[in-house]
Amino acid sequence: MSARACCSLESRPLSPAVLGSSPHPTRPSFVPLALQPPARPGTNVYLLIVGAIALALRLWHIDLTQFDIDQAALMQTAAQFIHTGQVPETSGTVLTIGMRQLPLITFFLALPMLVSQSPVWVSAWFAAADSCAAALVAVTAHRLWGWRAGLASGLIYSLTPAALLAARKIYEPDLVPVLCALSLYGLVHFRMTGRTWSAAVALFAIGAGAELFPLSGVLVLLWLALVLPAWRNVNWSGIALAIVALAVLAAPYIILQLHSGWQDLAVVLRFASSPKTTDLASLRGTLTLAGAGFDGQLIGSLPGDLASMGLAEPGSWLAALGLTVGALAVVFSRDRSGLVAIAALLLAVLATARHSGPLYLHYLLLCLPPAALLLGRAAALISNRLLFAALLLVIAAWRLVQYVEFDQSIAAAPIHANYGVPLRFSLQAAAAAMRGGGPLYDAERSDNHAVVFSYLSGGRYDVRRFDQLHTFVFPQTEATYLVEGQPALLPLLRQVGGQIDTVLTSSGEPAYSLFRVSPSAVTAFNQSTELRSLDVDLAHAVTLQAYSVSDLAAGQPSTFTLEWKVTDPDLVTSSQLRQFAHLVDANGKTWSTNPDFYGFPRLEWQRGDTVVSWFDLQPVPETPSGPYWIETGFYDPSTDQRLATTNPDGSGGGVVRVGPLKVRGTSGTSDDQPALAVFGQDEIALQGVRLGERQVTLTWRAISKPAADYTVFVHVLDAQGHVVDQHDSPPQAGTYPTHLWDASDVVEDTHPLPQTAVGPAHLEIGLYTSTGQRLAAFDGQGHSIGDHLEIEAGS
Repeated sequence: MSARACCSLESRPLSPAVLGSSPHPTRPSFVPLALQPPARPGTNVYLLIVGAIALALRLWHIDLTQFDIDQAALMQTAAQFIHTGQVPETSGTVLTIGMRQLPLITFFLALPMLVSQSPVWVSAWFAAADSCAAALVAVTAHRLWGWRAGLASGLIYSLTPAALLAARKIYEPDLVPVLCALSLYGLVHFRMTGRTWSAAVALFAIGAGAELFPLSGVLVLLWLALVLPAWRNVNWSGIALAIVALAVLAAPYIILQLHSGWQDLAVVLRFASSPKTTDLASLRGTLTLAGAGFDGQLIGSLPGDLASMGLAEPGSWLAALGLTVGALAVVFSRDRSGLVAIAALLLAVLATARHSGPLYLHYLLLCLPPAALLLGRAAALISNRLLFAALLLVIAAWRLVQYVEFDQSIAAAPIHANYGVPLRFSLQAAAAAMRGGGPLYDAERSDNHAVVFSYLSGGRYDVRRFDQLHTFVFPQTEATYLVEGQPALLPLLRQVGGQIDTVLTSSGEPAYSLFRVSPSAVTAFNQSTELRSLDVDLAHAVTLQAYSVSDLAAGQPSTFTLEWKVTDPDLVTSSQLRQFAHLVDANGKTWSTNPDFYGFPRLEWQRGDTVVSWFDLQPVPETPSGPYWIETGFYDPSTDQRLATTNPDGSGGGVVRVGPLKVRGTSGTSDDQPALAVFGQDEIALQGVRLGERQVTLTWRAISKPAADYTVFVHVLDAQGHVVDQHDSPPQAGTYPTHLWDASDVVEDTHPLPQTAVGPAHLEIGLYTSTGQRLAAFDGQGHSIGDHLEIEAGS
């Protein structure tokens, strides 16, 4: 069959369209593959090499991949789908804007999980898929610009740190690059040959990418720009088949939306109408991904939010240079088919240029394939084979060194800011926990690792979680406790339990420690801790039992410890409860800076649980010395409704007050004049007396720490020496008892005198103990003046 006859079986080639064509008189803007000259022998061998290199790198130390609540939740949904055969309506995860995810990732995960449900195996499945992306990038570049560009683009994508690390992670956005690479291959092939099947493949890849991560749908604009101008030559049955396939995959989600009144659509519309910020964050992120900064963002050496990220990494500047050179080479080339890569990259950047919240690097994984194409085009401009090979070797060596260093870093340190604990250590901890026996108490830092260990243990153990930064839950039966890293809880666990295992990193640091704790641990804790008794009922669901407070000082960490017990969790309807403890003064003003927290999730509560919560109050540096109270309790953050309290005296409300407590802070000053009187054994000096309308203000100074609580008495005498008005009270109406005073404290103490008008008054002032015994009084020279000071005030 002739070449012309062969071409007649296909859709006719496209006429020069949206992306333009070369005006060259002897060559059309594209040549059907059937009319292209045969490839040189061995040309396509490098495609296999690229794929093999990509797969080998992605499988190397694959058990160091990220595995947290998102990955465990996705795999749980897929495992349930396999076990029950019930088609899921969503993937089980929710986007940050509140939209539920389509179930495509579940169907994808089900394929490898039919063989094994090991996270390592499934991660390898993701790695193999991304290796196909490397091959697709190489094939696409080869079709556009020849074997040099194909080899360079494929290797650059294979060795890009962002692609390497995303390829191993079980997460919806991390499948976006391979689907983007497939769509670019289909669009370029359609542009060059006019074959409808390639446009259908591209549309399916774009739609599947959008089902995994909606931002990927922006490439449909590029698809429309290429396909619609040639609509007369398109076999629409193939396009319809792609649309039907996408609809079938999305059908469970569509049915859910019909039943829920398109709830997720309302979420998307609210997000679309929310205020947006336009900046260069997406451009910086693209250069970081194409360069070599993705690993730095994961381990915390770069900001997580791209809005605050600069271009300090040399790789970002090299990427900017390479992309610019590659784009210029495409723009000034005869065949404009390469503009597909430029358009795809620009669409991905522009789609994230306006955002209403933090912008993270995984939002931009769509940029990786087109960026690799353009960087490969730039490298292919080097015509000298030796220089071309040297450039590829330098790039490969540079990025391999980075990759190895990153792997060594996460293998050595147990925790990184945005990476979490690698899967390797979680697997070892889960195996050790299963040997210890359940139930398993997971003392986590922030993320819900209980989901991780529930999945890794096959759901065989009851995994209960609490925030190790703020909380400890005592067991009611013999239990295994799992703590991450070296938390502050380790001394407590060593005190109340026995360590049974430790999972160490390559550097010997503990990634996880496991302890065996018995129900008697709460008794041991109470005996070793100086707790003050407290008996307050909160909504008949919780009882506050005891507390302790460390030394309270302005600008210094000050720990408030609260012990409480779950009496009836069913009486709390809220699924989430926050705990609070704030340092307040007599007027209710808050002086502490600590946040509220979800220390022990309400859904984890069981009747009889005894819990200890810690609050780092951190009084602000400007806090004055004086008496303060700690207000504590629980509330529902969605309604701000607090759990009602019932105090022993029958009073109620939504706040439990503990105090008064002394805070050492900025102190008042007294003048340098001699004391008017000194009481006790050089304990307290009276520095000043000011008479106001129906009140008198006394200025006390503690010479030494008072030995007990004393009551102040103020008597107003008439000319005959009879008492006509008086007021007896501990200092500051009992809110600042003298046992809280420290040496050098200056205390302003006001006493009401209802019968006394402004003007001179003859006063008797003194102090007495709880038994009524008055303290001895002395004048400024140390001479005894009896048991009180007599003074004419207001004259």
